[in-house]
Amino acid sequence: MIDGPDYAKYQPIAGLAGRAPILDAIQARVGFFDALTRNKTHVDSRSTRRALLDDELTSIKISLADLRRRRNLLSLASACPPEVLTSIFRFLSELELNYYADPKDFLGVVSGKLPPRMGWMKVIQVCYSWRRAAQSDGLLWTTATTGLGMHWTSEMLRLSRNFPIHLDVQVTESSGDDQDIHFSLLSEHVHRLAGLQIMSDGTQLGERKLYENMCKASAPLLESLTFYLRGSQGAVPVNIFSGYAPELKRVYVHNVEPPWNMLGPRITDLTLILDDNRDSNLWVPSFMGVLSRLPNLKLLCIKNYGFHINADDVTSPSYPIARCPFLSTIILHYDEISGAMFILTHIVSHGRARISLAGLYRRGHHPTPTQDAAVVLFREYMADSPISADMRTVEWRSYGVSHTPIREEDNRVDTVYERTLTLSAWRTNCPNYLLADYAGYRTPPLPDFKLTLGLQGHRVREFSPEDILPWPQPFTSARNVSLQMTARFPFEVSSWSNMLGGLPNLRWLRVDRELAEDFLDDVGLSEALLPKSVETLVLLGIHWGTSADDDIEDSPDQMLANVWRNTRELGGALSEVIIGSLAYNARSWHECINEAEVVLDSVQRLEVLDESNEDWDERTDW
Repeated sequence: MIDGPDYAKYQPIAGLAGRAPILDAIQARVGFFDALTRNKTHVDSRSTRRALLDDELTSIKISLADLRRRRNLLSLASACPPEVLTSIFRFLSELELNYYADPKDFLGVVSGKLPPRMGWMKVIQVCYSWRRAAQSDGLLWTTATTGLGMHWTSEMLRLSRNFPIHLDVQVTESSGDDQDIHFSLLSEHVHRLAGLQIMSDGTQLGERKLYENMCKASAPLLESLTFYLRGSQGAVPVNIFSGYAPELKRVYVHNVEPPWNMLGPRITDLTLILDDNRDSNLWVPSFMGVLSRLPNLKLLCIKNYGFHINADDVTSPSYPIARCPFLSTIILHYDEISGAMFILTHIVSHGRARISLAGLYRRGHHPTPTQDAAVVLFREYMADSPISADMRTVEWRSYGVSHTPIREEDNRVDTVYERTLTLSAWRTNCPNYLLADYAGYRTPPLPDFKLTLGLQGHRVREFSPEDILPWPQPFTSARNVSLQMTARFPFEVSSWSNMLGGLPNLRWLRVDRELAEDFLDDVGLSEALLPKSVETLVLLGIHWGTSADDDIEDSPDQMLANVWRNTRELGGALSEVIIGSLAYNARSWHECINEAEVVLDSVQRLEVLDESNEDWDERTDW
């Protein structure tokens, strides 16, 4: 075995142990410049002497850079073989992109609030050998961005050689004269584009020039196309890419009219988004025709578009159905809920698709025949759909904002309503999802099915879940159910018998506030109403032990005692009742609860929900 050098015995070259001669030489040059300054000698920038001095300075810089490279070669980082380095860099390039790919960051990019992102490219600043290894691998540079300036954009395109590329183009006022260079680059490399992402701050001149360059050549390799436009609404030219992008699979457009003629059978992801203050309609017959041509669609996301259809077509039994058997993610957030319901009921999707519907629900003095017909279609769909039968955990919940009217905001996508009623359902059997607003419980994952009904009007009365899905509802496999109302948006259950009768597998039930008191009043007077399968009853927001002595027989305390006693005597599985921490710690309930031997447990509100919180009221801690 050959031993390596003994660095412990390494001795510096003579003359370098103290003051190096090279430093003396540089100091002599510094003294020369000082002498010129003291003599007030001014050397013209075009003179021979000045040119010689500049050449000497450049040579010194080059020599110092070479010296640094030699020093870096002594480190272990430089000893790693290039092929190992490039493998590591490729893995890193997937973890740390050199551009912003998440749509939630697009606004920050075009507004200048987010800095340019180097991502994995930071490794080229470590040392010369790392930089040389990275520059030798063309696959590392197949994602090019204009966010770092045109010098870097040109360099990335050069280093990517002839590999297919993903190009991130930012069209903003700050781009200035670079815009024309951006656009010429686009037309020059469009033939090898695999992905194109364009973010614009609404600079119309820049967009027009951009589109002109995009229409000059076809994009035979293009698989992903993203347009984000801030502050205005635009349209993609019909002849974009000369109308030829046969491999296109993913399309994302925000405030931009979609390139309808490019949506072919290879499309797997289609996202169409408007800001909530925009006004644009999808003509339903045309849109359904587009969907029917997308058999491989896996993701469909539509937000804030209007719903436009002839009234007769809504109720037509022969209206065409779009068959998308691979469609597993459906997000339909229309400006009105009727649009979302109609589209959903005319799509055949994957049996375990994740679905989210949202929109304004008109009621009171402004009902519409279209909405009424769409709700009927939705009820029929839910009654027959396997999606309903798969749900194990179900939650109806109401929300209300504290200040109305709601202030308009630029660039907002998700609409905020004065009052909101949501239905969330999960296939997972997990009652903890329904206690996420209490300490010690995690935020649940996204629901497998979600319906968001937005209502306008500071006071909403006489509205409940059964206006959309009458009891018994189609969630026959549900084991955990929650009915959470708030003070700002109360709702009712007209028949607890019908509600509970449709839940034959119910194990866990939560009811809140006045609705919980109504539940106890109804169930406490019946001997067989609560299903025997129920094991846990969660009753929150009830004022226990506050009834006068002469009203105890009608109090929530007595009703709970009745429910517990009757259910247990009939062989029911009820084993615990969960109440709020304030009532549990005070133990101020009436003696009838102790006499019935009710087993009580408690949950505690999050610390942030105290009296200083706008959502706090006198029932919160109960």
